[in-house]
Amino acid sequence: MKRTEQILRLEAIFNTVIDGIITINRQGLIESVNPAAAQLFGYDKSEVIGQNVKLLMPEPYHHQHDGYIRNYQNTGDKKIIGIGREVKGQRKDGSIFPFFLSVSEVKLEDKIIYTGIIHDISELKKAERALQESQNQLNAIINNAVDGIITINEQGLMQMVNPAAAELFGYEVEELLNENVKIIMQSPHQAQHDAYIHNYL
Repeated sequence: MKRTEQILRLEAIFNTVIDGIITINRQGLIESVNPAAAQLFGYDKSEVIGQNVKLLMPEPYHHQHDGYIRNYQNTGDKKIIGIGREVKGQRKDGSIFPFFLSVSEVKLEDKIIYTGIIHDISELKKAERALQESQNQLNAIINNAVDGIITINEQGLMQMVNPAAAELFGYEVEELLNENVKIIMQSPHQAQHDAYIHNYL
């Protein structure tokens, strides 16, 4: 494959990949931004090329970023390069959003650049918050229910006991968790309970 064809292919990938890609030089200045990254941060490419990448970061990362680069270049101590982590970005309109950032160091013939791949996780975080809110609501309903509620696993061990159930049997909730449910049964059911479960399963 000719070099021109290789370049065109790489440019096509760079311009159409769904994740954002930003390259910066050793001074932290942005050298290239793909359309996905520009759209994600709400800028035109021309507005960010040549700007310090900290433009895209909220505080406290905005003021700390240049120090991160200098520290890495002086000590080789990697905070994010080659590791990747969840960080926050700041759009042109000032709004903050979460994304997963993977940074790699690329050594070219005449210089070193850093390439960041940006994966927006806003929807994932929104789903996590919704799930947590649902869990909190469910816990509130169970914990405030007037009827006793107990769940057990396949071994008959109690995995969840609400306050009403614990009070009904004269225990604290913590005393019942992970105990076999048969401890709250009278004979002959207490001795026969494990067999009931085994027979059912």
